[in-house]
Amino acid sequence: MAARNGVNTGGIEHKMGIKGQATCVLNFDDAVAWRLGPKPTPPKPGEKRSSSAGMAGMFGMMNQARLGVGIQGIGAGEVAYQNGYAYAHERRVGRALTGPKEPDKPADLEIVHPDVKRMLLQARAATEGLRALAAWTTLNASIAQSARPDAETAALLEDLMTPVLKSFGTDMGFEAANLGMQCYGGHGYIRDNGVEQFVRDARINQVYEGANGVQAMDLVGRKLGRKGGAAPMALFALLSGWVAEHEKDEAMKVFAAGVKRGMETLQAATMWLAANGLKKPE
Repeated sequence: MAARNGVNTGGIEHKMGIKGQATCVLNFDDAVAWRLGPKPTPPKPGEKRSSSAGMAGMFGMMNQARLGVGIQGIGAGEVAYQNGYAYAHERRVGRALTGPKEPDKPADLEIVHPDVKRMLLQARAATEGLRALAAWTTLNASIAQSARPDAETAALLEDLMTPVLKSFGTDMGFEAANLGMQCYGGHGYIRDNGVEQFVRDARINQVYEGANGVQAMDLVGRKLGRKGGAAPMALFALLSGWVAEHEKDEAMKVFAAGVKRGMETLQAATMWLAANGLKKPE
């Protein structure tokens, strides 16, 4: 029988959320590791062994995990929104500002109150918009592995948007979970209703697979400047083309104007970072 490897479980973690997953401490005492993947090229005499192949493999795995966590964050916001929406159409509390909507009932449904509508619409806008972004990013991931002529551009866009989807998807997913719980009022804080679990479970998404501050460093420090800024330039070309195509269409004018404003702000911020980032990395 082969000797046992030096890996053992140090203990089970007691967590704020995701309690269906047994997260444990692993101790690697005199453990032997094997790197998965192609056999590395041996170093030449006098050269140090490079770890770049191992790092490349690790980042390939991490990028896929970061996309998954971004989508996980969106899903947590979506399920909390759905519960908040259902509750607002069941619970009766107070009267509409313009007078009773259902005078034969003891109170109106919670959905008549403007602030409840605001919370639900904010959560819905976040989850629907981010779901579209996730679908577009994962489509680019598939195109990048194909023989299509736009495969290289798709790879650049996937690379650029991965830290954005991970960080913004989890930030807004957590906010949507909070808003869904808020629709319950005090009942949302009570465990029996289940909605508080969405908030606890969603919080980890901003932390693991690279905390969201690390995603910002990845975006600014690695993705924006790679290949001479090819990724942001590809994104701006797509956005500019879309704006030019739709800004003269009366039905689309208002949307094109908003995208154009956002694009110009993003371009200015990107140029500022390019000019100042290396001078003042802090």
